[in-house]
Amino acid sequence: MSKASYPLKLPASVKEAAARLAKEDGVSLNRWIAVAIAQKIGGRNRVRLP
Repeated sequence: MSKASYPLKLPASVKEAAARLAKEDGVSLNRWIAVAIAQKIGGRNRVRLP
């Protein structure tokens, strides 16, 4: 699987909430965001995460 970078600009409150949830889940913020996006598009496309 290839990886792509994308600079993501979020409101501070959204980033803080996502970081808190990622910590609760025991994963990095990057991983948490990748999974959230994959879940959102998963109904339309098959997405594989490492």
